[in-house]
Amino acid sequence: RDDLADLVETFFRRNNVRHVGLPTNGLLPERAQAVAEQILARCPGVRLEVNVSLDDLGSRHDAIRGVEGGFERTVETIRLVGALRSRFDNLVVNVETVVSSANWRNVGELLDFVRTSLDVNGHYVEVMRGNSRDARLSLPPLKALRRVHRLVMKNHIRYHADPRKKRWRPELLYLHKLRRWQEQVVGGGQWQARCAAARSMAVMESDGRVRACEIRGIVGDLRKSAYDLRRVLESPEAEAERREIEATRCSCTHCVFVYETLNTHSLPRGCERRWLGRWFALRVKLARLMA
Repeated sequence: RDDLADLVETFFRRNNVRHVGLPTNGLLPERAQAVAEQILARCPGVRLEVNVSLDDLGSRHDAIRGVEGGFERTVETIRLVGALRSRFDNLVVNVETVVSSANWRNVGELLDFVRTSLDVNGHYVEVMRGNSRDARLSLPPLKALRRVHRLVMKNHIRYHADPRKKRWRPELLYLHKLRRWQEQVVGGGQWQARCAAARSMAVMESDGRVRACEIRGIVGDLRKSAYDLRRVLESPEAEAERREIEATRCSCTHCVFVYETLNTHSLPRGCERRWLGRWFALRVKLARLMA
Protein backbone atom coordinates (compact mmCIF):
# COMPACT_ATOMS: atom_id res chain seq x y z
CA ARG A 1 0.00 0.00 0.00
CA ASP A 2 1.20 3.51 -0.82
CA ASP A 3 0.90 4.81 2.74
CA LEU A 4 2.90 2.04 4.44
CA ALA A 5 5.70 4.34 5.59
CA ASP A 6 3.11 6.82 6.91
CA LEU A 7 1.39 4.06 8.90
CA VAL A 8 4.63 2.88 10.47
CA GLU A 9 5.59 6.45 11.37
CA THR A 10 2.19 6.98 13.02
CA PHE A 11 2.64 3.92 15.24
CA PHE A 12 6.24 4.98 15.94
CA ARG A 13 5.29 8.47 17.12
CA ARG A 14 1.91 7.86 18.76
CA ASN A 15 2.27 4.36 20.20
CA ASN A 16 6.01 4.22 20.93
CA VAL A 17 6.48 1.22 18.60
CA ARG A 18 10.19 0.50 18.33
CA HIS A 19 10.25 -2.87 16.58
CA VAL A 20 8.66 -3.23 13.13
CA GLY A 21 8.60 -6.33 10.92
CA LEU A 22 7.69 -6.10 7.25
CA PRO A 23 7.06 -9.30 5.26
CA THR A 24 7.37 -9.04 1.48
CA ASN A 25 7.21 -11.40 -1.48
CA GLY A 26 10.12 -9.47 -2.99
CA LEU A 27 8.50 -8.84 -6.36
CA LEU A 28 9.04 -5.05 -6.29
CA PRO A 29 12.74 -4.53 -5.48
CA GLU A 30 12.95 -0.75 -5.92
CA ARG A 31 9.67 -0.20 -4.09
CA ALA A 32 10.78 -2.36 -1.15
CA GLN A 33 14.05 -0.46 -0.89
CA ALA A 34 12.31 2.93 -1.07
CA VAL A 35 9.76 2.07 1.65
CA ALA A 36 12.43 0.65 3.95
CA GLU A 37 14.56 3.76 3.47
CA GLN A 38 11.60 6.07 4.20
CA ILE A 39 10.77 4.22 7.42
CA LEU A 40 14.36 4.23 8.64
CA ALA A 41 14.79 7.94 7.88
CA ARG A 42 11.49 9.00 9.46
CA CYS A 43 11.63 6.69 12.50
CA PRO A 44 15.12 7.11 13.97
CA GLY A 45 16.19 4.21 16.15
CA VAL A 46 13.38 1.86 15.16
CA ARG A 47 14.49 -1.75 14.64
CA LEU A 48 13.19 -2.60 11.17
CA GLU A 49 13.17 -6.23 10.07
CA VAL A 50 12.43 -6.85 6.40
CA ASN A 51 11.54 -10.51 5.89
CA VAL A 52 11.71 -11.59 2.26
CA SER A 53 9.95 -14.76 1.11
CA LEU A 54 12.09 -17.24 -0.83
CA ASP A 55 10.76 -20.78 -1.10
CA ASP A 56 13.17 -22.49 -3.51
CA LEU A 57 15.80 -21.86 -6.16
CA GLY A 58 15.19 -20.51 -9.66
CA SER A 59 12.18 -21.79 -11.56
CA ARG A 60 11.10 -23.95 -8.62
CA HIS A 61 10.48 -20.81 -6.56
CA ASP A 62 8.60 -19.29 -9.51
CA ALA A 63 6.40 -22.39 -9.78
CA ILE A 64 5.50 -22.33 -6.08
CA ARG A 65 4.74 -18.60 -6.11
CA GLY A 66 3.10 -18.61 -9.54
CA VAL A 67 5.17 -15.68 -10.88
CA GLU A 68 7.63 -16.12 -13.73
CA GLY A 69 10.88 -14.35 -12.95
CA GLY A 70 9.94 -14.06 -9.30
CA PHE A 71 13.15 -15.65 -8.04
CA GLU A 72 15.42 -13.09 -9.70
CA ARG A 73 13.29 -10.19 -8.50
CA THR A 74 13.26 -11.55 -4.96
CA VAL A 75 17.04 -11.92 -4.91
CA GLU A 76 17.34 -8.34 -6.19
CA THR A 77 15.05 -7.16 -3.38
CA ILE A 78 17.28 -8.83 -0.80
CA ARG A 79 20.35 -7.13 -2.27
CA LEU A 80 18.80 -3.67 -2.64
CA VAL A 81 17.25 -3.59 0.83
CA GLY A 82 20.36 -5.14 2.35
CA ALA A 83 22.50 -2.36 0.88
CA LEU A 84 20.76 0.11 3.21
CA ARG A 85 22.50 -1.48 6.20
CA SER A 86 25.65 0.47 5.31
CA ARG A 87 23.71 3.58 6.43
CA PHE A 88 21.25 2.13 8.95
CA ASP A 89 22.63 -0.31 11.52
CA ASN A 90 19.11 -0.80 12.92
CA LEU A 91 17.99 -2.58 9.72
CA VAL A 92 17.75 -6.38 9.69
CA VAL A 93 17.14 -8.36 6.49
CA ASN A 94 16.00 -11.97 6.78
CA VAL A 95 14.91 -14.65 4.34
CA GLU A 96 11.70 -16.55 5.13
CA THR A 97 10.97 -19.96 3.59
CA VAL A 98 7.68 -21.81 3.91
CA VAL A 99 8.30 -25.55 3.81
CA SER A 100 5.67 -27.77 2.20
CA SER A 101 5.34 -30.93 0.13
CA ALA A 102 6.64 -28.93 -2.86
CA ASN A 103 10.05 -27.94 -1.53
CA TRP A 104 11.12 -29.87 1.57
CA ARG A 105 13.60 -31.95 -0.45
CA ASN A 106 15.41 -28.77 -1.58
CA VAL A 107 15.68 -26.91 1.73
CA GLY A 108 19.33 -27.83 2.32
CA GLU A 109 20.34 -26.52 -1.10
CA LEU A 110 18.39 -23.30 -0.52
CA LEU A 111 19.94 -22.75 2.93
CA ASP A 112 23.43 -23.08 1.44
CA PHE A 113 22.65 -20.68 -1.42
CA VAL A 114 21.28 -17.97 0.86
CA ARG A 115 24.10 -18.28 3.39
CA THR A 116 26.91 -18.20 0.80
CA SER A 117 25.44 -15.93 -1.90
CA LEU A 118 23.24 -13.42 -0.08
CA ASP A 119 24.23 -11.14 2.80
CA VAL A 120 21.30 -11.57 5.20
CA ASN A 121 21.02 -11.52 8.99
CA GLY A 122 19.12 -14.80 9.23
CA HIS A 123 17.17 -17.44 7.35
CA TYR A 124 13.97 -18.79 8.88
CA VAL A 125 12.08 -21.84 7.68
CA GLU A 126 8.43 -22.09 8.71
CA VAL A 127 5.88 -24.86 8.22
CA MET A 128 2.92 -24.28 5.93
CA ARG A 129 -0.20 -23.52 7.97
CA GLY A 130 -3.91 -23.60 7.27
CA ASN A 131 -5.37 -24.77 3.97
CA SER A 132 -3.36 -23.81 0.90
CA ARG A 133 -5.12 -22.20 -2.05
CA ASP A 134 -3.15 -24.67 -4.17
CA ALA A 135 -4.62 -28.12 -3.56
CA ARG A 136 -1.34 -29.69 -4.66
CA LEU A 137 0.46 -28.31 -1.60
CA SER A 138 0.36 -30.05 1.76
CA LEU A 139 2.47 -30.48 4.87
CA PRO A 140 5.64 -32.54 4.49
CA PRO A 141 5.71 -35.97 6.16
CA LEU A 142 6.73 -35.82 9.83
CA LYS A 143 9.95 -37.76 9.20
CA ALA A 144 10.88 -35.30 6.44
CA LEU A 145 10.06 -32.31 8.63
CA ARG A 146 12.37 -33.58 11.37
CA ARG A 147 15.14 -33.91 8.80
CA VAL A 148 14.50 -30.35 7.60
CA HIS A 149 14.49 -29.02 11.16
CA ARG A 150 17.90 -30.56 11.85
CA LEU A 151 19.33 -28.78 8.80
CA VAL A 152 17.66 -25.52 9.79
CA MET A 153 18.99 -25.59 13.37
CA LYS A 154 22.54 -26.20 12.11
CA ASN A 155 22.07 -23.24 9.80
CA HIS A 156 20.82 -21.00 12.62
CA ILE A 157 23.90 -21.88 14.64
CA ARG A 158 26.11 -20.80 11.73
CA TYR A 159 24.39 -17.41 11.67
CA HIS A 160 24.74 -17.06 15.44
CA ALA A 161 28.45 -17.85 15.12
CA ASP A 162 28.91 -14.72 12.97
CA PRO A 163 28.79 -11.60 15.21
CA ARG A 164 28.04 -9.42 12.18
CA LYS A 165 24.60 -11.03 11.89
CA LYS A 166 23.43 -9.45 15.18
CA ARG A 167 21.38 -12.43 16.32
CA TRP A 168 19.49 -12.40 19.61
CA ARG A 169 21.31 -14.85 21.90
CA PRO A 170 18.28 -16.58 23.54
CA GLU A 171 16.73 -17.13 20.09
CA LEU A 172 18.08 -20.67 19.79
CA LEU A 173 16.04 -21.75 22.83
CA TYR A 174 12.86 -20.48 21.17
CA LEU A 175 13.74 -22.14 17.87
CA HIS A 176 14.44 -25.44 19.61
CA LYS A 177 11.02 -25.44 21.29
CA LEU A 178 9.31 -24.11 18.16
CA ARG A 179 10.38 -27.04 16.03
CA ARG A 180 9.29 -29.52 18.71
CA TRP A 181 5.81 -27.99 18.88
CA GLN A 182 5.49 -27.86 15.10
CA GLU A 183 6.48 -31.51 14.85
CA GLN A 184 3.84 -32.40 17.43
CA VAL A 185 1.12 -30.71 15.36
CA VAL A 186 2.27 -32.25 12.07
CA GLY A 187 2.26 -35.63 13.84
CA GLY A 188 -1.36 -35.14 14.88
CA GLY A 189 -0.75 -33.87 18.41
CA GLN A 190 -1.45 -30.57 20.16
CA TRP A 191 0.47 -27.88 21.98
CA GLN A 192 1.47 -28.31 25.60
CA ALA A 193 -0.05 -24.95 26.63
CA ARG A 194 -3.05 -22.72 25.94
CA CYS A 195 -2.60 -20.55 22.85
CA ALA A 196 -2.00 -16.84 23.46
CA ALA A 197 -4.40 -15.86 20.64
CA ALA A 198 -6.89 -13.16 21.72
CA ARG A 199 -5.10 -12.97 25.07
CA SER A 200 -1.72 -11.31 24.68
CA MET A 201 -1.88 -10.90 20.89
CA ALA A 202 -4.33 -10.66 18.00
CA VAL A 203 -4.43 -9.97 14.26
CA MET A 204 -5.75 -6.74 12.76
CA GLU A 205 -6.83 -6.80 9.12
CA SER A 206 -6.12 -3.87 6.79
CA ASP A 207 -9.77 -2.77 7.08
CA GLY A 208 -9.77 -2.72 10.90
CA ARG A 209 -11.41 -6.08 11.55
CA VAL A 210 -9.82 -8.16 14.30
CA ARG A 211 -9.18 -11.90 14.56
CA ALA A 212 -7.74 -13.97 17.36
CA CYS A 213 -5.27 -15.26 14.77
CA GLU A 214 -4.93 -15.34 11.00
CA ILE A 215 -6.78 -18.62 10.49
CA ARG A 216 -9.74 -18.00 12.80
CA GLY A 217 -12.87 -15.89 12.38
CA ILE A 218 -13.58 -12.21 13.00
CA VAL A 219 -14.20 -11.22 16.64
CA GLY A 220 -14.64 -7.47 16.24
CA ASP A 221 -14.01 -4.28 14.29
CA LEU A 222 -11.82 -1.41 15.46
CA ARG A 223 -13.90 1.06 13.46
CA LYS A 224 -16.93 0.13 15.54
CA SER A 225 -15.01 0.14 18.84
CA ALA A 226 -13.52 3.66 18.87
CA TYR A 227 -10.28 2.13 17.56
CA ASP A 228 -9.74 0.58 20.99
CA LEU A 229 -8.23 -2.91 20.67
CA ARG A 230 -8.73 -3.59 24.37
CA ARG A 231 -12.47 -3.04 23.94
CA VAL A 232 -12.54 -5.55 21.08
CA LEU A 233 -10.64 -8.16 23.10
CA GLU A 234 -12.96 -7.67 26.08
CA SER A 235 -16.08 -8.19 23.95
CA PRO A 236 -18.37 -11.25 24.33
CA GLU A 237 -17.28 -12.42 20.87
CA ALA A 238 -13.60 -12.41 21.84
CA GLU A 239 -14.35 -14.13 25.15
CA ALA A 240 -16.28 -16.86 23.32
CA GLU A 241 -13.34 -17.27 20.96
CA ARG A 242 -10.92 -17.67 23.87
CA ARG A 243 -13.14 -20.29 25.47
CA GLU A 244 -13.32 -22.27 22.23
CA ILE A 245 -9.56 -22.06 21.70
CA GLU A 246 -8.96 -23.36 25.22
CA ALA A 247 -11.66 -26.05 25.07
CA THR A 248 -10.41 -27.48 21.77
CA ARG A 249 -6.70 -26.92 22.61
CA CYS A 250 -6.43 -25.20 19.25
CA SER A 251 -2.92 -25.83 17.88
CA CYS A 252 -1.13 -24.97 14.66
CA THR A 253 2.35 -24.46 13.19
CA HIS A 254 2.21 -20.63 13.13
CA CYS A 255 5.60 -19.51 14.44
CA VAL A 256 4.43 -16.13 15.76
CA PHE A 257 1.73 -17.64 17.97
CA VAL A 258 4.04 -20.46 19.06
CA TYR A 259 6.65 -17.88 20.12
CA GLU A 260 4.15 -15.82 22.11
CA THR A 261 2.66 -18.90 23.77
CA LEU A 262 6.14 -20.16 24.63
CA ASN A 263 6.99 -16.76 26.07
CA THR A 264 3.99 -16.74 28.40
CA HIS A 265 3.69 -20.43 29.29
CA SER A 266 6.31 -22.89 28.24
CA LEU A 267 9.88 -21.69 27.76
CA PRO A 268 12.47 -23.95 29.39
CA ARG A 269 13.07 -23.06 33.04
CA GLY A 270 15.73 -23.78 35.62
CA CYS A 271 18.10 -26.66 34.86
CA GLU A 272 16.65 -27.32 31.40
CA ARG A 273 17.15 -23.70 30.36
CA ARG A 274 20.72 -23.60 31.68
CA TRP A 275 21.60 -26.92 30.04
CA LEU A 276 20.15 -25.94 26.67
CA GLY A 277 21.76 -22.50 26.86
CA ARG A 278 25.19 -24.01 27.48
CA TRP A 279 24.66 -26.65 24.79
CA PHE A 280 23.80 -24.06 22.14
CA ALA A 281 26.60 -21.73 23.30
CA LEU A 282 29.07 -24.60 22.82
CA ARG A 283 27.74 -25.34 19.33
CA VAL A 284 28.03 -21.66 18.38
CA LYS A 285 31.66 -21.59 19.58
CA LEU A 286 32.46 -24.73 17.59
CA ALA A 287 30.86 -23.21 14.49
CA ARG A 288 33.07 -20.12 14.89
CA LEU A 289 36.19 -22.27 15.14
CA MET A 290 35.22 -24.17 11.99
CA ALA A 291 34.27 -21.06 9.98
